[in-house]
Amino acid sequence: MFNTLMTTMEKNKPQNEQIEVPSDMEIVCSADELYIVFPWDARKNKWGIWGVTIFWNGFVLFLYIMAFIHQIAEFVLFGTIHLLIGMYFILFALGSIYNKVSIKVTAQGIEMKNTPIHLPFMYRTFFEHHTEINKIYYEIYRPTIGSKRPVDIHALTVLTPYERHRIIKHTRPAYVKAVAKEISRFLAGLS
Repeated sequence: MFNTLMTTMEKNKPQNEQIEVPSDMEIVCSADELYIVFPWDARKNKWGIWGVTIFWNGFVLFLYIMAFIHQIAEFVLFGTIHLLIGMYFILFALGSIYNKVSIKVTAQGIEMKNTPIHLPFMYRTFFEHHTEINKIYYEIYRPTIGSKRPVDIHALTVLTPYERHRIIKHTRPAYVKAVAKEISRFLAGLS
């Protein structure tokens, strides 16, 4: 089964530390299954995401109207790329409101899903058999995308012989810590 479940940033903290479970996190545990559901992280500023989405799509709509009025056929190729980017912004903004992360841990393995809105280039589902997992650990990292005030991202990472998967990424550590604690407790009961 699992070799370790380790929280890298909390090695020196007392083992009996109380981790608060956020109020909007649902945890259901039975003898043979652990099920956790919580809101998907779209960073802290949902209004900023919606602002960029509305601005971008308004600009693209304006360009399409101008191209139609002036009958510029060459704009279709240029505009299509910007239209696709605008559609991705819309999906991301809707996901920031409606998406939930659900994690199911059983004797067979760990399954994670982001639903109901599919976001291209992001994990929608993840499943790994217990026999393939070397380590599960909590980590904190900063994205390499430049910004004036970088935000720490808290992640629950699964290490397999082939690759590393950050199955949960969140800006609020309470979610990731609660999931790590619940998975650790459940796996200890399976052993």
